[in-house]
Amino acid sequence: MIETVKLHMWDFFAYILSGATVSIVVLGHLICRGAISFNDIAKVPSAISVLIGSLLILIVGLLLEPIANLFFKLLRLSDKKESFAFTEWDNDIKKLEEEAVKYVPSNTFGTYNYCKNTVLLYCGAGQFDSFLGKYGFYRNMVLIFIANVIISFVIYTFSWSGNFWAMIISMTLACSSWYRSKVFYRHMSVAIYTQFILYNSEHKTNPKSP
Repeated sequence: MIETVKLHMWDFFAYILSGATVSIVVLGHLICRGAISFNDIAKVPSAISVLIGSLLILIVGLLLEPIANLFFKLLRLSDKKESFAFTEWDNDIKKLEEEAVKYVPSNTFGTYNYCKNTVLLYCGAGQFDSFLGKYGFYRNMVLIFIANVIISFVIYTFSWSGNFWAMIISMTLACSSWYRSKVFYRHMSVAIYTQFILYNSEHKTNPKSP
């Protein structure tokens, strides 16, 4: 019996796009090493080429987005409210958590997990699923690009000269992906706590006494 398989945002971003990125990076190294030529790539069936091309365009867009976001922040450094730190954001999340605790049973271990499971059970994945998928993607990209720096240095006979800019680009993408993963991790917390509080408020759940 064939079961119906549902593709979630996490599966798409964390598995498919991450796997496609690894495949493209490996393909790039094979071309540079002469193991595969562009003529060999041209022989790939058009349907597969279109699929790979579509994934490549999406991956490039996702990797460009953190750099564009960083550039936008640099342009707004004159705005005192603009900051690269997460302190104010974390304080807001802490306040949401304190409000959410009022609706969490006292014998529950882990406020965030209780809120998350409640939201997923009664409200659906919503924004959380999208934020989770992008968090997983950018987290994976950090590992992929750091590994690419090390692998590039090893397979090209420990030479910095021919790979300097490639390594700089890889480290830049790793750092921007690391920053973006932290952003989406906080987006998840805000989404979960906010939806949890709204759900309990709408259903007139009596909060615990302070």
